[in-house]
Amino acid sequence: MTFPFQLNAMIRLLILFLSIACTLATKPVCAEEPVIPVVDQAEAPPLDKLNVLSQAEIFFHSGKFIDAKLAYEKFLDLEHFGENNLLAYYRLGQIEQESGAFQSALMFYQNLSRKFPNNTYAQEISFHIAQCYFEIGQYQQAEELFRRILLKHPDRQKRWHSLLYLAQLDQRRVDYEASIDKLKQVHLQSDSASIREKANELIETIINQHLTVGFLVSMLDTYQSSYPGATILLKLISTYRLQRNTPAYRNALERFLVLFPDHPLKVNIENQLRAVQQTTIVKVKLAAILPLSGKLALTGQKTLQGIQLAMNRLSPELRSEIQLIVKDSKSGQSISEIIQELGNDPDVVAVIGPILSPNLRQAASDAEALHLPLFSPTASGEGLPELSHFIFRNSLTRDNQGRFIAEHAVNKLGLRRFMILYPNEEYGVRLKEVFELEAQALGAEVLTSIPYERSQNDFKEQILQMGGISDDLLEKIGKKQLLDGEEPADFSQTGVFSRPLYEMGNWSSENNIEDLKVDLELGYDAIFIPGFYDKVGLIVPQLVFYNIDTATLLGASGWNSPELIEHAGKYLKKSFFVDGFFSESREPRVEDFVNRFKKVFGQVPSILSAQSYDATAILLDLLSDKLITRDKIKEGLLKIKNYPGVSGLTSITDQGESDKQLFTLTIKDKKFTEAD
Repeated sequence: MTFPFQLNAMIRLLILFLSIACTLATKPVCAEEPVIPVVDQAEAPPLDKLNVLSQAEIFFHSGKFIDAKLAYEKFLDLEHFGENNLLAYYRLGQIEQESGAFQSALMFYQNLSRKFPNNTYAQEISFHIAQCYFEIGQYQQAEELFRRILLKHPDRQKRWHSLLYLAQLDQRRVDYEASIDKLKQVHLQSDSASIREKANELIETIINQHLTVGFLVSMLDTYQSSYPGATILLKLISTYRLQRNTPAYRNALERFLVLFPDHPLKVNIENQLRAVQQTTIVKVKLAAILPLSGKLALTGQKTLQGIQLAMNRLSPELRSEIQLIVKDSKSGQSISEIIQELGNDPDVVAVIGPILSPNLRQAASDAEALHLPLFSPTASGEGLPELSHFIFRNSLTRDNQGRFIAEHAVNKLGLRRFMILYPNEEYGVRLKEVFELEAQALGAEVLTSIPYERSQNDFKEQILQMGGISDDLLEKIGKKQLLDGEEPADFSQTGVFSRPLYEMGNWSSENNIEDLKVDLELGYDAIFIPGFYDKVGLIVPQLVFYNIDTATLLGASGWNSPELIEHAGKYLKKSFFVDGFFSESREPRVEDFVNRFKKVFGQVPSILSAQSYDATAILLDLLSDKLITRDKIKEGLLKIKNYPGVSGLTSITDQGESDKQLFTLTIKDKKFTEAD
């Protein structure tokens, strides 16, 4: 819950206490220490004041803390003395604590304790102070108070709560054994069901999230069949299962049935043991989650073809040990259900996919919980690997494209000054941002960035902003500048992107020039247009019409369509764009992949097939190195550096992102070709 008063809590607290103190004027008051008025129990507040207090109490107990805070403060403005002032200040402290403003709450509680050590709420306030110390990380002070409360507090439930806090302090000191001992005492002896449940939750968190296998084995030897032995053994069973440690897994199942013959999970454990005993050959399983039906079936099919081709390269020996499981993401099962089903099979060590960004987002939490690596060959949405330590991708991302084309333009082509003309949508905006940052980091300059809408067909307005000028107007401007003796525009001035460039004609009279040839000189070297081929095919001829025909044109994967050459090829004399795959590449590994793909499927592979081929091949290489558990697959993926993929040299970053050496393409002889 958000409380808009949090930022002003300290100020309000000081003003309230100091204003009351000033009315008392009984002794000098330190400005740094708020003072609570002396309680005059003899004076009874008028009825209207009691009504305000009653309303505040109703708000407080209804959970309407903002309204309660205002009402308590109104009461304190009306009533400066009396027993009820203690209640109002106590409640304000509780409200601050409830809102997470623990420092402010601590000030209320400490002042009440100092001025009135034996007040009605002294025991409760002591407990709240200990809680606030715990929340702000002052663990030594918190521990001292909780230990005192544990011994002296009259409320039995507060004593149990204090023991819970002391157990959590042990946990934060990584003294898990001491923490579990305390929590066990609470769980077995407390007469409060909610407190027992909280203790059990904390124990399960420690066992399931913090203890190593060695520590678990040692703890099991200590607790055996007593609480929490079952939880410890269930964690060991799960761990051995995921590690594919069959002997230890079988022994743990057998031991569970001996130690806990009446456990509610007995039947489940018996089924697991029976399955282990009946299994003779255990295969490692790779799963793929693809849309194989519905509108995206063709996308799923092209992705599957790449996976199948990678599986075909396995030796007969490895093929007998590795099984591919394919799941249709459009089958009616939710992505979460599919991930849960695969994750509950310990032999599934990794998943290729999901291939759609929304599906990968949906799968993130389940993948994290199940420690199941998801390696998507195509999902390109922003921030996906950040969702889980077990999400990786081999896709062509906008960031990768923006950085790579900027680096090629500056370092390979020697270009220094850029304009950007981009579609005003997520794809174009991100490419524009990344290109601009990378170009500037390399010492180049982006003069301006101009957006256009995807619905546009006429780009005159944007081109004029870039310094474009039609032939007629260019000649008029050129003649006027020559006749008036004007100096050429200075490109160092803001907003000056072009100027006339003269090939001198003949002066036929003092005020006339014949055969004057005027070209347009540009103040920049290149234009980055991160759009798609349909709009780029309209933009480029219009650039030429407005005499912007000397700048190098740069683009991203959206350019890669034969239709671009058909509509604008003759104008694209100096143009370069990047993509994640080029089927006509001269790279031997790409040629080999394309030839094998054609032989098997009778068609040229797409980028979807290339990226899924690489993702599968990477996982198969890890499995051939005997990395056959989920955690080892995850660790192996993080070590991938400069993998020679058919979709480019590939490295996996520490965040699970792909960093690729992309293909830079240009146009020669009316067809796409790799740039030198």
